[in-house]
Amino acid sequence: MTTYKTFLVTGLLLSILACNNAETKKATSTQNVSATDSLNLGIELNAGQKWKVNEQMRPFIITSEQLLIDFQKDANGDYKILATELKENNNKLIASCTMKGESHDALHLWLHPHLELVSELQKSSTSEDAVVIIYKLNRSFQTFGNYFQ
Repeated sequence: MTTYKTFLVTGLLLSILACNNAETKKATSTQNVSATDSLNLGIELNAGQKWKVNEQMRPFIITSEQLLIDFQKDANGDYKILATELKENNNKLIASCTMKGESHDALHLWLHPHLELVSELQKSSTSEDAVVIIYKLNRSFQTFGNYFQ
């Protein structure tokens, strides 16, 4: 009986250590991505509330996010076409900007890095690079949703 219990306890401990090791590797990998891809960008809420984006600009942001969502659903999607569509939509977004003050400044903390990501996607030469940039674009839209309405 003692050998059987020792065997069970040893097996259980090894199993726990293996799971913890896998979780540690996963957490470390996630931390590396988060550390190199943090999208806080120095944006803060407006007295605990999300910043308001003017009605003229919101449709272009929503359309861009939908373009990204649709692209990810299409296994045969061309990331170069996505980049062109996002760039065209961003040009319309910029042209529609009439915001002023602190909300404008907060939006630009998000917008400038977002525009850079679209530019990186346009310049991307491999689908592997594009996948990383698309991941970052998803995070960018999540950041937008966290700070803006």
